[in-house]
Amino acid sequence: MARTISIGRQDFEKIRINNNFYIDKTDFIRQWWEEGDDVTLITRPRRFGKTLALPNYLMRYYGKKVIILLDEYDTPMQEAYVGGVLE
Repeated sequence: MARTISIGRQDFEKIRINNNFYIDKTDFIRQWWEEGDDVTLITRPRRFGKTLALPNYLMRYYGKKVIILLDEYDTPMQEAYVGGVLE
């Protein structure tokens, strides 16, 4: 079976079973922090430690615990698209 990049697949086990490519972008957070851009979009997959890697950098920088509030407004749209509801 040929390896493909799976768009919209969030389950790491399915990525492995289907022999899809997985690209770990964790180090991208450090690069983003050092560049100081005004706007950055950090993409999927979800639940792979992007937020935890972020709370770690922020905690080390500020020297105290940090709370990050996330709004996942895009999740219903993504699920509808993947599920074939949106064309």
